[in-house]
Amino acid sequence: MLLLLCGLASAKVIGTKTFSVGYANVSSSATGVPETGYITPPAVLVTASGGTSSGEYPTLKDAFDKINDGTHQGIITIAINASTTESATAVLYQSGYTGSGGTSGYTTVSVYPTITGLSISGDLTAPLIDLNGANGVTIDGRVNAAEGTNKDLVISNINVSTTQGTSAIQFINDASAN
Repeated sequence: MLLLLCGLASAKVIGTKTFSVGYANVSSSATGVPETGYITPPAVLVTASGGTSSGEYPTLKDAFDKINDGTHQGIITIAINASTTESATAVLYQSGYTGSGGTSGYTTVSVYPTITGLSISGDLTAPLIDLNGANGVTIDGRVNAAEGTNKDLVISNINVSTTQGTSAIQFINDASAN
């Protein structure tokens, strides 16, 4: 019998095999049982009080896209588990936005790192993060948004272009209460 408890970071020796468990599936051997594997948590984990309750994404842009199309709704939390490199602007529109094939519907969006030393970075001649009419967004650099003053999330657009809009974070179209 093999028991894997997802969400726990642990190693368990069962017979002669060692298993490490995190958040996702591991590849298995030809017999269907992993020999040894570590399950890496997703770079970006979204949890929501409405719509689809959770989702795993490689970038912040992918997470914002799923909020914009209404997949995740209500009170939304975005946990950054690993540094991301954004290849396109991560745009979050206002709640009620209908331009992504669905209707977004969120009350608040909170973004925070889960470990120290993480970054959201890119090299864009545009904003890295674009809060386009978005309200109620909190980007909290503290680990797990816990009390304290340590800032453990760096947001950096390394592009030095003089093109208008090139920035790390842009607030436009009445983006407020952020």
